[in-house]
Amino acid sequence: MKNYLVNTPEGTHDSLWDESAARRGLESSLAGIFERGGYREVRTPVLEYYELYQIARNPIPPDNMVKLTGRDGKLLVLRPDNSTPIARIAATRITDFPCRLYYAQSVYRLAGNRRGDSCELGQCGVELFGIAGYEGDAEILTLAVRALLGAGVCDFHIELGGLAAAELNKIIALLDTGTAAYMRLEPSLTQEIDYYTGMVFRAYADGAGKAVLAGGRYDKLVGDYGRDVPAVGFAVYVDEVLTIRKPSGGDGGGLRIAVTKGRLLDDTLDLLAKAGYAKPASVSDKGDRRLIHKIPDSNISLVLAKAEDVITYCERGACQLGVVGRDTLLERGGEVLELRDLSYGACKFAVAALNSTELKDVRVVASKYPNVARNFFMEQGADVDVIKIDGSVELAPILGVADAIVDIVQTGSTLKANGLQVIADVCAVSARLIANPAALRLCKDAISELLSKLAV
Repeated sequence: MKNYLVNTPEGTHDSLWDESAARRGLESSLAGIFERGGYREVRTPVLEYYELYQIARNPIPPDNMVKLTGRDGKLLVLRPDNSTPIARIAATRITDFPCRLYYAQSVYRLAGNRRGDSCELGQCGVELFGIAGYEGDAEILTLAVRALLGAGVCDFHIELGGLAAAELNKIIALLDTGTAAYMRLEPSLTQEIDYYTGMVFRAYADGAGKAVLAGGRYDKLVGDYGRDVPAVGFAVYVDEVLTIRKPSGGDGGGLRIAVTKGRLLDDTLDLLAKAGYAKPASVSDKGDRRLIHKIPDSNISLVLAKAEDVITYCERGACQLGVVGRDTLLERGGEVLELRDLSYGACKFAVAALNSTELKDVRVVASKYPNVARNFFMEQGADVDVIKIDGSVELAPILGVADAIVDIVQTGSTLKANGLQVIADVCAVSARLIANPAALRLCKDAISELLSKLAV
């Protein structure tokens, strides 16, 4: 038997009894809440025609869809979105409105470049058809709060956007006091999917790295399938709710800043010292092997990690903030926000080659940063091959493996010692303060206080 056959494809995994029971319990709890609200369950095929989503204002980027070809030659996709096929049901199968429907089924989207991203995303949600305006919006928001509370999510808030603040306040005025307390106005908020036409919202919860619920009004979607019916709904992201966790490790909670050991850590400690934060004695103790260090008399802990892992811990909500070089951000990417250029660790990406080489003559490039190299030459309109090198990349042109290299340059002394020179600058690099998007909303006051003290 081939070894890979005993593993699941990247972006998927098996669920054993504990995980399966937790998922089933969450779905059952949500289904009960939805049914008590007058919603009835529907299920849609896991396979849909690709054209269904082309008609629906391209709700999901085509590159993110898992595509197959049917026996009739038509292009099919694994269901990438739940609202679109349910809108088709409303247009073709429902005759009495208003109509309240709910679902508990997965969607399938191709994972990103980072390992650990899932292709199968569990969702439980509702769709309300036939009630236009603020009344329907208020019903859906009330149900969203009940759903999260019923799922055991306590520390959360819902951001409202898509409309002017005055209109959003009219919706909030229809909510009872308990529900309204969870709302936060964010008029500039937008959703990733194009079919929304009015109010949109997202819920963020403490312990989750991403939104745990999202939805909004999409009055024109059902009309794409032949019937003009107003609609509004939301989906609970089951996987995010199930992974809500409180980090252990003795840091006492508060803000956690991931940072790489070495010069970035030293510069970060200096920056924090200027802001009035004492240096943890444990960081200077060479015999101390701990990876989490509490800053005295503060709610801040430093988490020591490799550069790429700084982004990972921020993405997944384990750390609210991180300090990482722009080189790592450009090469790896990540679902994080850049808050500030911290200025230290300044250098640049550059293309370097032997003295007789010009940029227009480069056909093969060696780099520790293949994505940065590839993107630069694509912007130049140049067709090059990129070779990944993990060690001393300067050797590649000398040994004839590549015409040029893309690397970080500070003084240029290593290049000069090996007979290379810079033939093009790519971009400037320095340390950046990054944040988890959900944490930035949930810990807004604590992060704002820290930012106000940092002299950058």
